[in-house]
Amino acid sequence: MGWGLILGQLGIDPQDVLRSARLPLDLFRREAASLDSAEYFRLWQAMERVSGDPLLPLRLARAMTAETFSPALFACLCSESLDAALARLALYKPLIGPMHLSVEKDASETVVEIRGLPGDIDPPPSLIAGELVFFTHLARLGLRERIVPTRVESPVPLPQPHAFADWLGCAPRHGEAARVAFRGRDAERPFLTANPAMWAAFEPGLRQRLSDATAQTSMAGRLRGWFNETIASGRVSINEAARDLGVSGRTLQRRLSAEDTSFQKELSAVRERLARHYLTQTRLSTGEIAFLLGYAEPNSFYRALHGWTGATPDRIRSGGGVVS
Repeated sequence: MGWGLILGQLGIDPQDVLRSARLPLDLFRREAASLDSAEYFRLWQAMERVSGDPLLPLRLARAMTAETFSPALFACLCSESLDAALARLALYKPLIGPMHLSVEKDASETVVEIRGLPGDIDPPPSLIAGELVFFTHLARLGLRERIVPTRVESPVPLPQPHAFADWLGCAPRHGEAARVAFRGRDAERPFLTANPAMWAAFEPGLRQRLSDATAQTSMAGRLRGWFNETIASGRVSINEAARDLGVSGRTLQRRLSAEDTSFQKELSAVRERLARHYLTQTRLSTGEIAFLLGYAEPNSFYRALHGWTGATPDRIRSGGGVVS
């Protein structure tokens, strides 16, 4: 179930939205479609215009139920808890829009924040409102009760803020980024919708979609997709990557340099993200995590983790680290 069907259920003509956004009229029917930031912003602005409803994000949330088949929503609701759902959403966010998420956790709160939005264009208020509402709606769907965030922040003024405050349970306030904070005890509670068996069957296809999506982006994005697929094998040399990505090693280095990054920088970033995920969201031993990250021995993983975080695996497991 995608955008076209959800909009149709709300009485909004998907074709009118696409025309208004100057996007291909078959976009919602494509098996896999990607939009850059400008196109994604135009889509949300068009939904605002065509619907004529400043509270459209709230209507979209009400149309999304646990029975709604949306890959992102399904992946989240199969998770064991809100913490696990947000970590999973952060991993697969590129399949939804041109942005990424940071999820930070400490002893009292879990905070999810939108990052990666272009700095030269103000995001549509409906997009920001839609994301803030979605995070909260996800918690309520998974726990089957009206979870109230501890705080909600937006970099742009939300339309009819009192209506959003009533729905969220707290008044949105201005912040440098769009973020929602939840009580740590709420974020750790078991989801009633958890379904590990269904997720195990669904995950390979979602990972392939992520790989396909990143293959159409920057060389750094393509490389990160390649790391996601191969890192556990231990064969993460630049020559192996260049071969699989269909370029020469020299071309790969040159294009990464043009994107102000490098093979080692991207490898470290992927390893750090996965390490934090495994340590906070699984019960894998540190030896198993080291293997999954392509390290020949656990000591190499310990040294790398300390370099990234200044912390030990046990400290991160106990809440002394963040998931990003």
